[in-house]
Amino acid sequence: MSTSQQPTGFSETDIAWAAGFVDGEGCIALVGRTQIIKGVQYKCFVLRITVANTDLRTLMRLKEMFNGSVYPQNHKNRPQNKPCWVWSCAAAYAEVALRMMLPYMLSKKEQAEVGILSRQHIQPNRARRLPGALEAQEKIYSQLRLMKRA
Repeated sequence: MSTSQQPTGFSETDIAWAAGFVDGEGCIALVGRTQIIKGVQYKCFVLRITVANTDLRTLMRLKEMFNGSVYPQNHKNRPQNKPCWVWSCAAAYAEVALRMMLPYMLSKKEQAEVGILSRQHIQPNRARRLPGALEAQEKIYSQLRLMKRA
């Protein structure tokens, strides 16, 4: 992502607020995906940040700040609960968001650092995978999962 795509017009207080929200309510994860490059199927991992909340305004603010998408959470099994939405931000947008929020994070700071590290092992669209990239991502994926259990 180029610097021209980085969020602008937001104060340090805005970024710190977002970091606190993601730190307390969010999830930083690597999601396994399959991609096809020149007819060959490859496994890869995508960095993703998600936050679920019943206050749609909060999630729309995160979307305004860092891009991504907001969608309703399925609550068919719990109709008595308040409606819930999810903000999701992935790949380069998630990396930029985590880099901006990192100085203000506490409980998910290490997860954010590992998530940012995972982005070093991706190739541009349609480029041939570098040797060892998948193994590095799988190791980071395992490390991140262990952090969530601690």
